[in-house]
Amino acid sequence: MQGQSIDWRGIWLLTTGQEPGVDFVPPYVASLLFFAINMVSGIVLRTLSSAFLPQPIRGLVVDFLCTMEACAYFFENNFVLKYYGSLWFIIAIMGQCLVCSRTFGEGSENPVKALLQLLDNQISLLKAVAQITVQSLAGVASYRFARMVWSLDLIADHHEMVWSLDLISDHHEVWVL
Repeated sequence: MQGQSIDWRGIWLLTTGQEPGVDFVPPYVASLLFFAINMVSGIVLRTLSSAFLPQPIRGLVVDFLCTMEACAYFFENNFVLKYYGSLWFIIAIMGQCLVCSRTFGEGSENPVKALLQLLDNQISLLKAVAQITVQSLAGVASYRFARMVWSLDLIADHHEMVWSLDLISDHHEVWVL
């Protein structure tokens, strides 16, 4: 495994000492694992940020993490829709909204909140621009986060997304060079 990125099979082998009997897990397991990894990492990072960061930066970091978590859910929701249809897609979104509403606390996942606060003269223009910029960057970070979880190679679609996106990235890098 040296020189290779670790995927779920490597983790399985490391923890159980046995090769898994299948190449991929069922799609619902992959989606539940994605959602759990996203949720747990979001909760842990927000809790640590709220506990240890000073107030001026705490709000921006917590908003960044909330936005990143909320956006990352929707990358995996496409697979829920593909494999299980509209009903389970709606159920997944409702569950995610419930989790977000119960765990985000003082954070906000919506950059429009900063715009509304600016219009109501609750925050300065500089703070609104900073918050909207940070939350926009969180959207980009959520894509990177989704790719990181997809690199666990849980289902064939994750495998295809990671490799096809790598090829597209390499193609663009060649053109830039």
